[in-house]
Amino acid sequence: MNSTTRSVSLLLIGDQRGLVEDGLRQHLPAAHQWTIHTSDDVPGALRQVSGITPDLAVVSCASPAQVLCEYFFQLLDYAKLHWPHTSFVLVATGTVTNLPEVFGRYGVMPVVHQADVPEVARTIEREISTLSHGSVRGVSLPGFLQMMEWERKSLSVRVESAAGWGRLHLLDGRLVDAYARPGGQTGEAAALRIMAWNDVAIRLERSYHNGQSTELPPLTSLLMEAMRQKDEAERADAAEGDVLVLLDDPEEHVFRTPRSSTTHLKKPGYEEPFPPNDPVPALPGALPAAHEHTASQDEAKETRVTNVKETLIAAMNIEGATATALVEHSSGMALGTMGAGIDLEMAAAGNTEVVRAKLRTMDALGIGGQIEDILITLQDQYHIIYIVSGQPLFLYLVLQKDKANLAMARYKLRALAKDITIA
Repeated sequence: MNSTTRSVSLLLIGDQRGLVEDGLRQHLPAAHQWTIHTSDDVPGALRQVSGITPDLAVVSCASPAQVLCEYFFQLLDYAKLHWPHTSFVLVATGTVTNLPEVFGRYGVMPVVHQADVPEVARTIEREISTLSHGSVRGVSLPGFLQMMEWERKSLSVRVESAAGWGRLHLLDGRLVDAYARPGGQTGEAAALRIMAWNDVAIRLERSYHNGQSTELPPLTSLLMEAMRQKDEAERADAAEGDVLVLLDDPEEHVFRTPRSSTTHLKKPGYEEPFPPNDPVPALPGALPAAHEHTASQDEAKETRVTNVKETLIAAMNIEGATATALVEHSSGMALGTMGAGIDLEMAAAGNTEVVRAKLRTMDALGIGGQIEDILITLQDQYHIIYIVSGQPLFLYLVLQKDKANLAMARYKLRALAKDITIA
């Protein structure tokens, strides 16, 4: 159902001549279905608002004064405590000089001139159509924030988890402030902490702090940094889990299997029989050197295959992934593929040409540096070509748009590429 035809509760304050209400009924047919409460002034509204929680409050300032009266601040103070979801529109007769103070204390709100009745109606319709409040379920916090960024929403996102609670304040889709408890962190530090929480509950409210002038990095940058810090913390926790536990009996030892690779460790009881620089004596029945070299090559080949497979499995574990390939762009050959829905061998060759064309273009334009990734956006999919630094390789990943989190996918590809070592 369209938001302009659903049940809406509207509070009109100070519309003494009925200009706003008449304009709504004239220009917005849907307004006939709204529940409209009216009050001549702010003090009267404060006396009668008990039991009313409007979706939108429209305050008309008929006085020619250029400074908003203290009664308006009282209304906003009341709303801050009792109407966390109510949005506001200010209808003024002239220029209001203390708007920066209002926005700083109570968040940004639309301001429209009273004489332009159609614009007043359009502004109210726009605010009603973009109302966002209530609980959000089944969506990750990073994915939800990116959705709010794309839709240029202005609101407060209240986030709760076992680690604490906090608010992220957005203005036109930009993150402009944040607060986290316990600890009372604000700004970037609070945003990074909240974004790294697991198993969160999300509630939407009107923002009373998106009028602050806090300078924060772009939302995508913050999300990627939060995931980097989260991964580092998880790796540190994993390292702490690799411990030796001694039982009461000193003869018994129990080892917790490390989560990291142990291929470089010697087996228990093994000792190096000869110093590193001493020649190793030939043993009866020992294989010739050529056979030793062949065994070494086979081992290297096996390690390479394992590395490719692990890389592809990790890429397919990225949310929304449907297909992936590790490609050698010097030859266009896929070292390994995984997934379905696309001819990955052909995709490997085709995207190799994309990478080569981009490199030629950069060379022709005299652009230095390296390509990090190339993003191709289709109607229902993202295709990411991630260049592996220092090696003639790229990771190719196909993502379903409706299931993927693009920022997280790019971050995880970056982390994955750092661990690729294929000789």
